[in-house]
Order: sequence, then structure tokens, then C-alpha cells
Amino acid sequence: MRRTDLLAGGREEPDLDRLARRFLARLPWPAQMRLVARPRGRGAPSADSFARRLGTLLPGDAWIVALDERGELWTSEAFARRLAGWFGRRGGICFVIGDAQGLPAAVRERADAVWSLSPLTFPHALARVLVAEQLYRAASILAGHPYHRAG
Repeated sequence: MRRTDLLAGGREEPDLDRLARRFLARLPWPAQMRLVARPRGRGAPSADSFARRLGTLLPGDAWIVALDERGELWTSEAFARRLAGWFGRRGGICFVIGDAQGLPAAVRERADAVWSLSPLTFPHALARVLVAEQLYRAASILAGHPYHRAG
């Protein structure tokens, strides 16, 4: 069954997260967003334990797409084609966004694809919105819906 998970590090940003969830809710397949906060303060787990924590949350049967500034840049049409192909390979797709310290190397290495939204740097909460919107845009492209070119 098709499904999409958005696994993201960083703080909750209610307004932006609400917008991201709104785009995910419009998808014609199940989608969810989960935030994973890196513990802070004295005695907080190391970056390695944070990487392990993220790793345990990755769905075992999903195509893993890491969001990283060193990843590939795609047009919306190219992303839609890739998305369709990824669903054909496995039952689901998991997009992983790091937190302010970035994406742990172990998670990036486990990824099946590495995607860069832009050479610009965005706040992580805004990146969540951009990924969710591009998922909705890709679904619209694949369905031949005018959303992609309208507006």
C-alpha cells in the first residue's frame, strides 16, 4: 500500500506544521508527519544516539529520501516521476529532514535518494512545508490536475 512518512528533526512550529499537515492530508494516499526532537541539555544523548533513534523510526519497507543541501536538485515534474517510480519499488516512502545540527551521516548513508530543495538554507519547519507541498504538487501532476500550473 502506498504511504508517505515525513520524519523530521527540530522543534514544533505550530503554524508551519499545520500547513504541512494540510498538504499531506490532501494526498490521495495515507501520509503522516512525525517530529523527532534531539534531546537537549546536560546528559543529553550524543549525536550517535540521536542517529540511532532516527534510524529505529525509519520504516523498514520504505524508500528512504534524505533531505540534504548536498543532494540532487529536481524540477517538480522530475520529482513527480521519481515519486511514481519509488512507489513502484516499495510500499511506502519516508522523507527524512534533520534538525539544526543537520542529518546524521548514518541516516544519510542509509537513504535510497538524497534530495536538495534548493541551494538556499531554510528553517527546518519551512522545509517540512516545502516537502509536503511538493508531494501534493507531484500527486497533482501525476493525476493530470491543473494545480501544478494554476495560480
